[in-house]
Amino acid sequence: MALVSKGPDDIVDICEEGGIQNAHLVVELADGGSVTIEGCKTEDGEFTTVESITVPADGVYRSRIPLNYPRFIRLSTESGATLSVRV
Repeated sequence: MALVSKGPDDIVDICEEGGIQNAHLVVELADGGSVTIEGCKTEDGEFTTVESITVPADGVYRSRIPLNYPRFIRLSTESGATLSVRV
């Protein structure tokens, strides 16, 4: 099971999915494009930009989550993309 974020109100808790050591970030966006991910150390704190990624034309971006990633992440805008964390 993966927690999924579809926009700035959908927050993903990396630790809830088994911890950052084994986590993979998956961003899906039909036809590809740019997506910005925001993060915060606490769920009710101030979110800031963690990274901007480019989803390839096949529509799926996958990457291991770096250990320095904040615990809570989300997409910065309603872009039509989905962000999920999988272990």
